[in-house]
Amino acid sequence: MSRADLTQAADLLKTTGAAIAAIGSAGFPPALAPVLRKVAPYIYIVVFGYRGMARPLDLYNDFPEGRHKVFVTDYQDGPYLLDPFHLAATRSVASGQPAHFVPRSGPLCQPILD
Repeated sequence: MSRADLTQAADLLKTTGAAIAAIGSAGFPPALAPVLRKVAPYIYIVVFGYRGMARPLDLYNDFPEGRHKVFVTDYQDGPYLLDPFHLAATRSVASGQPAHFVPRSGPLCQPILD
């Protein structure tokens, strides 16, 4: 293992420790975001809570003000109804089944999305 690898591993452990220490507090989501970025780099994060067909709750996001409307507020206004995460949270989806299909038995047996 190179020195750079050891430094990255130590940094990941330190960041993970901070996230673990924040569990149960309002500081957990912003402490978890850097851990996730180190494991799977991305630019922004958003965490929605789904409650049936109700508008999703914005539990956490780190979008700058200029992007918040498009990626959070506008999503909450309706596009979430087509989101595979929302569909999986609100319908019975068998393991390994694409979330955009409803079960073949029951009143809804058509694909939701093509």
